[in-house]
Amino acid sequence: MRLGCNTVLFSARDLPGALERVAWCGFTEVELAAIPGMCEHVVPGHDDPVRVKAQLEEVGLRAVAIEAATNLTDPNNLPRFISVLRFAAALGIEVVNTGSGGKTGNVESEQAAYAAIRQLAPLASDLGVRVGIKAHVNQAIDNTARALQALDALPIPGWGINFDASHLYRLGDDVVASARLLGPRLASVHIRDTMEKIIPIGPLKLRFLAVAPLI
Repeated sequence: MRLGCNTVLFSARDLPGALERVAWCGFTEVELAAIPGMCEHVVPGHDDPVRVKAQLEEVGLRAVAIEAATNLTDPNNLPRFISVLRFAAALGIEVVNTGSGGKTGNVESEQAAYAAIRQLAPLASDLGVRVGIKAHVNQAIDNTARALQALDALPIPGWGINFDASHLYRLGDDVVASARLLGPRLASVHIRDTMEKIIPIGPLKLRFLAVAPLI
């Protein structure tokens, strides 16, 4: 397992400032935030991958992921996500993470999410990148069961699940059992802790020591 840091934690800073702080924290690998409306440290189609690579090298970091959270059930969002995949490939990045979007328990949303993955995963595979679909609260793919269902429905290369125990915990899933079931089929992992089901950060309520060997 390798441990990196997401630049979204330093969203108040520009990219060089965020990278400097990630490096200062002792990390050598980083996930770049490309989340419209929240934190866009990189903007595919606008930013130059060569310049971004130079900024990474300047502080001794290697980018291994991009978080590009979007609603994949809206076809209008797919062209931008494809540009993120190409941007990632240009930087040698391994995975691009997003939630599925859509609505939990809605068949149309679920099928739209599957259609998007079916379109994006082969392209990602051809580019040498994987799409990491986060099991995300209130989205079409939201919990362990729906993540497994999606994996079984779409047994194609180029994608896997992004495991964020905090979302699964909030839905009542046993995160250790979830890690055991999903472990071999994960594309990436986001680590956050939580005290309660509605609070995102807390003092080690989740059982990471039990989860870690399984992912």
